[in-house]
Amino acid sequence: LRRRHWEHTSTRSTFRQRFDAYVSEIKLEQAVRDLLFVCVPLGRPGEEGDEYTDDQIRALEHILKIICQPAFGDL
Repeated sequence: LRRRHWEHTSTRSTFRQRFDAYVSEIKLEQAVRDLLFVCVPLGRPGEEGDEYTDDQIRALEHILKIICQPAFGDL
């Protein structure tokens, strides 16, 4: 979760760049730190202690982006 938060808030983040460009364009006094960072807890596959693979995580995230249609998400 920390890693994903950092990936979205880092100055190198494409999400952050899109957000910053948008708020600048509409002259909104908001920063990425003002956003709510929301996560969806998911059960682990198989037996307890198993972890999702990176490919599984990317697939789940892509599906959730389609369903939730986040304002600054890219598909």
